[in-house]
Amino acid sequence: MLLTWVETWFVQASAWLQGKNHWNACSQCTMRCRLSSWLKIVGLSVAFLIAFKEILLQEHWEHIQKKLISTLTMDVSKEQERRKAIVHAFCRNTENRHRAYNLSNHNWLKRVFVEDRFQLLYCEIPKVGCTNWRRVLLVLAGHVEGPPDSIKHVAAHGIKKLRPLSSYSNREIKFRLTMYTKFLFVREPFNRLVSAYRDKFEGNNTLYQEIVGRWIIEKFRENPSKEALTMGKGVTFTEFVRFITYYTNYMDRHWFPMYKLCFPCDIHYDFIGKLENINIEAQWFLHHVGTPDTVDYPKRKDTAVSRTDNDITDYYIKQLSPEDRNALFELAKQDYELFDYPKPKL
Repeated sequence: MLLTWVETWFVQASAWLQGKNHWNACSQCTMRCRLSSWLKIVGLSVAFLIAFKEILLQEHWEHIQKKLISTLTMDVSKEQERRKAIVHAFCRNTENRHRAYNLSNHNWLKRVFVEDRFQLLYCEIPKVGCTNWRRVLLVLAGHVEGPPDSIKHVAAHGIKKLRPLSSYSNREIKFRLTMYTKFLFVREPFNRLVSAYRDKFEGNNTLYQEIVGRWIIEKFRENPSKEALTMGKGVTFTEFVRFITYYTNYMDRHWFPMYKLCFPCDIHYDFIGKLENINIEAQWFLHHVGTPDTVDYPKRKDTAVSRTDNDITDYYIKQLSPEDRNALFELAKQDYELFDYPKPKL
């Protein structure tokens, strides 16, 4: 509409110039004079048209952006309400609510990080993009300058400036649980367990291999070699699954069920994100709580999810016997139900 009006205006302006003194002044001039006048008119017309087209395109793009943001906000908001409703229904109806949260539960309090400037409480679940959330919180708290993705992995876990909820008094804890925005991110349960296995037992994680790996091999491998018992290397996925489904009272946080890490039946989280859609949901959340536009959640390529997709998980799950698959699902069943992940094929 704007562009049509501008073009019409220039046509009328040209006609006006043609009939007025400007054109008459050239009536006695040479053809060169007339041509020069026309070129000036055309040149100005083209310049103004280009300028107005750019303005129009910019306005059009800004309109598209606003519509996209509005649609995205509506979709994420609706999805959040749906997820929280599922958690509420599960916790209301299930007999096993696992009410283990209280202010004396020091392990849980240590897993919740506090960001006071933007009033955030983040319940950390390993293997669900937690390193990147540490990076974001370090920047938001002012402990590190620059974008979050500039912080090295070692630094994100080594900088002891993020305050856990356990470092506050009971009165301060209650205040923050009531007033702050509480959030967590979850992940497809089998994908998370496979990611934990690959990270701790297929890589060069000598600490886990020498401590946990030796234990697993001793308990679940027939006729283990002396080297395996000494080094703890070479734990198979089947051995790992039998270990975590048998020793359910000994649970490392990297494969501990997510609902037992963050107690969603007792802590009413304001935002429940999913790693599978974290690029969109993390940015929406950061915008929603008012963080600076310069603080972005690092792209998902920096997390283990790019190495542990459904195809890779299927490869490991197929190594298990039907009994082991069922036992593993029973371990992760409440996570599947609480966080609305479809039941895997067993």
